[in-house]
Amino acid sequence: RTAASPLEVLLLPAEFGNGDAAVAWDEVGAAAWSLFSLISRFRRAAAALLLQRPSAPGGEDFAPLEAPLRHIADVLARGRPFEHGPRWAEKVDLTRSMEGGARSWVAAARAKGAQSSGIVAAFLRADQRFDIFSEMHRLWLPDAILLRLPEAFHGFDDDGRRPFVPELLGEERWQDPGCGRFRHPHRLHGLPRGQALGARLAGGRQRWRCGIAMRLMRSDHLISAKVRSFGQLDCSAEVLKVLWRLGHAAAAALVRGGAPVVRYVDVGTSLGDCALAASGLLPWGTLRGVALDADPRIIPLLRESAALNGLMSNEANASSLEARLMLVSDGSGEKQATVSLDEHIGVVADGHERERPVSIVKVRRGSLDDELSSLPGDVHFLSIHGNGFFELSVLRGARALLAAGRIRCLLVTCPVEDCAPLRELLSGFGYVAEERLDWLAASPGGVAEAAGGKICEVDLPTAHNDL
Repeated sequence: RTAASPLEVLLLPAEFGNGDAAVAWDEVGAAAWSLFSLISRFRRAAAALLLQRPSAPGGEDFAPLEAPLRHIADVLARGRPFEHGPRWAEKVDLTRSMEGGARSWVAAARAKGAQSSGIVAAFLRADQRFDIFSEMHRLWLPDAILLRLPEAFHGFDDDGRRPFVPELLGEERWQDPGCGRFRHPHRLHGLPRGQALGARLAGGRQRWRCGIAMRLMRSDHLISAKVRSFGQLDCSAEVLKVLWRLGHAAAAALVRGGAPVVRYVDVGTSLGDCALAASGLLPWGTLRGVALDADPRIIPLLRESAALNGLMSNEANASSLEARLMLVSDGSGEKQATVSLDEHIGVVADGHERERPVSIVKVRRGSLDDELSSLPGDVHFLSIHGNGFFELSVLRGARALLAAGRIRCLLVTCPVEDCAPLRELLSGFGYVAEERLDWLAASPGGVAEAAGGKICEVDLPTAHNDL
């Protein structure tokens, strides 16, 4: 016997000559839901060949497939992609119903003399009509994911061989028995029960996070798909390096008996990969994060992620993360902005090359000067992910902060043309800058001088009042 194909294993019983035991569809959905998507893609690629195959006897009677498919479509239509999908038990029941319909259809074709290859081809033609496997893929997309640290930090250099900070993986904090062990990545379905799934903390005075729980969109949203597939936060190595150094500075301040605070502002945060990474790279209780984005779909998700990780509690001396919906700009124009939203990648600029249709939404518009005016003390780290289009406008809206030297470390993606306009603007406010791959890093001249000429080497005072 030869090994069976995935389609034969899904459709045909072992005694029918497929060489392997049949696999339950809910087991596939739980462990490898992307197989459904791969089969759907294969069917689309082989569409012309399928038309040349004769239909299996009984292969045009789709009644056993239609009722379970309607039920799945009704469930998927209940909520939008950024809302919670069905819980695990409901997904299993729906999948078993769909599998039962498929196996009834196969049994009817077998009873009329259909052979293995004819049954598979006929079912693919049924999929061409009903998108069965595509619907199964959508059904099993996880709503959230639990990532173990430090495995969640991809952050490899451009040669792809070394972690962004070689010392990171060997640090003792990740070996603490208080962390325990859990599967990585652990995909979650429906509204995760309980709070702070990723907020287990280990250590004594310096407590560190062991994992991060993250809400995802139930669609082909780019960042959601990457995190779901690779089990890694989509945060640049350059940002992770700064957060790692700030984490060590905060730990040193704790050793000196202080109560340090790190204020981190992330513009263009998307699902909050970098903001959530900050909660794992900084000692617990030191993060005061603000994450900004103009995509109205993802801010509710980030707020749920913050709640799952204990970052929205009112507990004294706890780390915190606040997600705000707004288009960050230079502060000119109306207070409401119209933005174009690509369902796959998020907010796109007017000059962005578009491969798909976009929707138009209105969101609040404002500048960093206005938005952060009530923030006490300095911003220790500001990261701006502008995708080559928004960077200069965002910085022009931070003139007061820059003039006062209140942003100690800035990382901003370079515009499509080059970094020169950003460097010129920052130089006018006394900042020194250097290019780091696709990023421009900058610090006030005095801060860089105190660090021996190094940019974004930020020291932390011991007490809150010093900040």
